Amino acid sequence: GQSSMRGDERWWMHEQIQLFRRFGQSRADGGLDYDWRALLIEICKDRAMLDWLDGTNSAKGRPNENFARELWELFMLGEGRGYTQADIEEAARAFTGFDDVDVENTDPVYQTVIYFLDRHDEEEKTIFGVTGRFGYDNVAPYHEGSATTATDARDTDGGIVALTLRERPVEGSTFICRKLFDWFVYENPPQAVIDQLAATMVNNNYDVAPVLKQMFRSEAF
Repeated sequence: GQSSMRGDERWWMHEQIQLFRRFGQSRADGGLDYDWRALLIEICKDRAMLDWLDGTNSAKGRPNENFARELWELFMLGEGRGYTQADIEEAARAFTGFDDVDVENTDPVYQTVIYFLDRHDEEEKTIFGVTGRFGYDNVAPYHEGSATTATDARDTDGGIVALTLRERPVEGSTFICRKLFDWFVYENPPQAVIDQLAATMVNNNYDVAPVLKQMFRSEAF
């Protein structure tokens, strides 16, 4: 039967699929060159993600915790590892600002997602014990078409992705390396194996390619 997904939602999903394909492409070809940090940064501003995980319903004074929780639980650290409920609440404030808007003169009505500075909570937040005016800038630069495209000087040190990898490098690197090993080799690997892969990832600034090479050349593989 015909999908109930709107035309704009189909386009957002197409963009997300293209983003994942770019992960393994070279930067010379417009890709991310296996840079896990860059992929996390891109997904923070992905229209489909913002729509699915309530990012467009999260605004100053009424932050939605969904994306902040899922970012750490499913994609960066693992459930309950290295963060608290208070960290989630503060990070949710940092991820405010995006909204669905109608594109003018389209029939049927087409929506896009744009960042609005007046929807963003610009006050200080404390996450992992670090206080700053954390926001989207550098972590997820404003969308094309936004009326606000300048760098937001109120942001601190690259936002939530950079803060997480700086303050929780062990949890972050072991989480993704365990995911990779479980998928390509076998489940429940020895901790020492994961620790070696994680050290490679941190030493290569979260580049996944050296980790994959090490894993594929290992005796375990």
